[in-house]
Amino acid sequence: MNKEFLSKMIAAKKLECEALRELLPEKVNENIDEISSCVKENLMELLMELYSVNQNGSASAGSASGKSRESQKESNNKKVHKVTIE
Repeated sequence: MNKEFLSKMIAAKKLECEALRELLPEKVNENIDEISSCVKENLMELLMELYSVNQNGSASAGSASGKSRESQKESNNKKVHKVTIE
């Protein structure tokens, strides 16, 4: 998939979500905002942890969070690719 296609698909999904939220009651929209902010914070924390483990090349970051050696090895074998979308 090329960059232009992905950016258009993301823009279309954003517009779809915006249109759907216009139909929802204000209280529901407030709940969605709160949940979205929590999800974003958790996702950023997870990405930062994965990035630090990937940069270190060791399982030292995983041992601090209580992971077993097997799960540390699995997480070290996964690769994270940076994707930028304009």
